[in-house]
Amino acid sequence: MAIVAAATAGGALASPAEYEGKRIVSVTFSPATQPLEADQLTRLLPFHPNDALNLDDVRRAIDSLYNTGRYLEIAIDVAPADNGVAVTIITTPHFFVGQVSVEGADDPPSASQLVNATKLGLGTGFSETDVTQASLRLKTLLQSNGFYDAEVKPEISYRAATEEADIHFVLTLGTRAKFSQPEITGEAGSEVGKISGRTNWQKWWGLLGWRQVTENRVQQGLERVRRSYLKSDHLLAKVQMERMDYNPATKTVTPHLRIEAGPEVRVKTEGDKISSGHLKQLIPVYQEQSVDQDLLVEGQRKVEDFFQSAGYFDVKVEFRQDQLEGGEQAIVYTITRGPRYKLVKLDVQGNKYFTNETVRERLAVRPASLLQYRQGRFSLDLLERDKDAIKDLYNANGFRDVKVESKIVTGYKGKELDLAVAITIEEGPQWFVSDLDVTGVDLRLVAVIQDLVQSAAGQPYSSFNVATDRDNILNYYFNNGYPEARFDYQATPGPRPDTMSLRYTVQEGRRNFVRDVIITGLKQTNEKLVDSRLAVAPGDPLSQSQMVDGQRRLYDLGIFAKVNMAVQNPEGRERNKYVLYQFEEASRYSVSTALGAEIARIGGGDPNSLQSPAGAVGFSPRVSLGLSRNNFMGIGHTIGVLSRFSNIQKRVALNYLAPQFSGNENNSLSFSALWDDSRNVRTFTSRRWEGNAQFSHRLSRATTMQYRLTYRRVTVDENTLNISASLIPLFSQPARVGLAAVTLIQDRRDDPIDSHRGYYNTVDIGVAARAFASQTQYGRVVWRNSTYYQLGKDRVLARSTNFGWLYNYGTSPIPLPERFFAGGASSHRAFPENQAGPRDLTTGFPIGGNAFLVNSIEYRFPLIGQSLGGVLFHDAGNVYTDLNSISFRYRQRGKTDFDYMVHAVGFGFRYRTPIGPVRLDLAFSPNSPRFVGYEGTREDLLLGNGIPNVAQRISRFQFHFSLGQSF
Repeated sequence: MAIVAAATAGGALASPAEYEGKRIVSVTFSPATQPLEADQLTRLLPFHPNDALNLDDVRRAIDSLYNTGRYLEIAIDVAPADNGVAVTIITTPHFFVGQVSVEGADDPPSASQLVNATKLGLGTGFSETDVTQASLRLKTLLQSNGFYDAEVKPEISYRAATEEADIHFVLTLGTRAKFSQPEITGEAGSEVGKISGRTNWQKWWGLLGWRQVTENRVQQGLERVRRSYLKSDHLLAKVQMERMDYNPATKTVTPHLRIEAGPEVRVKTEGDKISSGHLKQLIPVYQEQSVDQDLLVEGQRKVEDFFQSAGYFDVKVEFRQDQLEGGEQAIVYTITRGPRYKLVKLDVQGNKYFTNETVRERLAVRPASLLQYRQGRFSLDLLERDKDAIKDLYNANGFRDVKVESKIVTGYKGKELDLAVAITIEEGPQWFVSDLDVTGVDLRLVAVIQDLVQSAAGQPYSSFNVATDRDNILNYYFNNGYPEARFDYQATPGPRPDTMSLRYTVQEGRRNFVRDVIITGLKQTNEKLVDSRLAVAPGDPLSQSQMVDGQRRLYDLGIFAKVNMAVQNPEGRERNKYVLYQFEEASRYSVSTALGAEIARIGGGDPNSLQSPAGAVGFSPRVSLGLSRNNFMGIGHTIGVLSRFSNIQKRVALNYLAPQFSGNENNSLSFSALWDDSRNVRTFTSRRWEGNAQFSHRLSRATTMQYRLTYRRVTVDENTLNISASLIPLFSQPARVGLAAVTLIQDRRDDPIDSHRGYYNTVDIGVAARAFASQTQYGRVVWRNSTYYQLGKDRVLARSTNFGWLYNYGTSPIPLPERFFAGGASSHRAFPENQAGPRDLTTGFPIGGNAFLVNSIEYRFPLIGQSLGGVLFHDAGNVYTDLNSISFRYRQRGKTDFDYMVHAVGFGFRYRTPIGPVRLDLAFSPNSPRFVGYEGTREDLLLGNGIPNVAQRISRFQFHFSLGQSF
């Protein structure tokens, strides 16, 4: 027996010549089980039984096998056998990183941070050296978070079937160290005595000792010190952490800070004033903590833009640097503001191929308008950028020789400070593709590739379209298993003037397929749930987009904290590859608590008194508590209970949600049960038991259909009904309602919380019928249409129209709690909460209606900075007795007439927060309803002892304080 050839990661090849030319009797592998499949091995080997042994073939065999990335070592053994030689290929498989996990973490750092710190990439090659380096990185991260005595022990387990190595790190943390008094070196200036307090490394200014060390606290402390120097105009201050000395005896860390305060650098203006806040936003030396020519020039440009945006189009800004006594520096921006112009006209001429609207929508220069730019939006820089944008538009559509010129007219129409801008376009000839030749494409893919191409014969020619074709073609190949696909093109003049001949050359390269999908990390989740969401399967082309799509669908379930996805052995030249999905399941239980309050005309003193039917200023604290169980039974479903308690509402809801129902990401199924005890309408207190089943189907990204079956029982406490005694028996009857409904939702808003553009439509149609065990019978239609128009960067014009109709086709009246009630912060701001519409003619309390129509318009704009905004609004509409009573009449005919349109105008404030804007709306209604009420208590009403026919009116002034935009 003799070793003819061998190769390792750094080995060499040796080959005795005496076996050259002999017949190969057999070819076997040792071990018999190999990382590659048998058919792939056969294709890789350049020799087979009955071939003559050639040492060059042996070398090629080793190279081919080694280039697959599947082998750590390869040796070929040749021995005499039956008038020939027997070839045995001895291999040592290469393992790859599988699941990486950490045990014993104490946040911070979290387990995820620790796993990321190992830098052991899923599916990449495994080596014990990498594990050693990962252990060192973990210790470094732990020390930066105060665990200086931490020990890291790696445990490695191998899975031979898939050549994966799982690495589990066991941590022994010890005690987290605390800060101690920092040591400060350098030239810290007069701030030395205050630095320790500014780090916030002490508890209660040192009264309760020092805080524990974490990486985040260290960085935040350094940043606080830096900001303190910036506030005192030390723009060049340097604050560095040189080292942190650990004392194992006391378990404390002494930070060593080196601080160079540097000179004071003052930035000021001459010739005109800019507030210090705006100046710090405009001059980048504050953000970069550095002073150089480039930053000062950038500040100059931003100051010019600032004034030009306000109409000072001729503004001139210059700067200089002055050295002052004591080493101080001054950066002085000299501003020559000039007159304030108004851009009154913007004219676009010469465009024939594109409409004015198409060209104008690409322009940043805008003429003055009432709602958007009072002086217009103009500067020479903006104008040049707009000209370039027009050129790009034409170039992309074949106009290679387009020219765009501009002319600025001052003193337009005799007004000295009015400007007009004329943009003239000289389109020139449009170039077309004379012919397109595509080579290198598999004949089976020719039709597919042709469908992806925009630059077909007869189409406009542009480099933009060619680049788009390149991206489309390469994306197709990459997403269908061709990782080495290449694209090249040649463009030459065509046979006719203004034409180009194109030649696309494609090199497809090898194609990869999915060998298998390996799933790890599941503990509670049913693996069938994951399988049903994956978009790749064994034998499929290796598609990155399909892999990512599967990852997205898994994240959409909401039950995984992390879904790692990778291809095992990504660099290896093997045909079939493993696709790896590694999971970190999210916490199964979550608890939510919230405290809130509502301040508006929701109260009214003694609930037994009938003297304030329109409400009075009230305060309603609110407590919410929720508990949910995610990934219920391991199938991705969620069950939860949510409760809310306030002095006007008590509610408990039980919900069950099945997202991506039946494996379809566009479907969801939900069930809910509800108990509600509310007095959100001052007329009565209702108690509701409700069950609901809903199936949702998303037709497109913007459109969703919902199908709903609701069964509820509603009762009204007759002792709380503040209406005429003759009506109490009618409205206090318990009602059982069975309702089938369908809802269409179209949502094309850019941001549902704070929309700037787009539209939102909903149509809800429901039927309460005996077929659904309903005691009352009626039809219900509710429609909403909202549109949003962005007027410039920060201004929005929003409009919303809401309509509803109840049609009673039964013999009994529609129950009081089922009628429409409106008014308040989210419907009509001329009214207190739920105070719109018909009222009881004796007590004056609202009794709801069978129809409503409300239209709202808002103009939203910034007030102060980026956080505080303002709103001008107009609400018009009402709740009406029935559909035939809807009227646009704005005058009330009498104190018993409520079927007219009530208007409200007002001003609001919006303060931006991460969960949506906090808002305060102040409304004035010139035609708020008048009505008659009753002075006395409910007992007086029943006994006839009160004072009837007391003239009252909904207050013309209303205020509403809430969270979120009104619509």
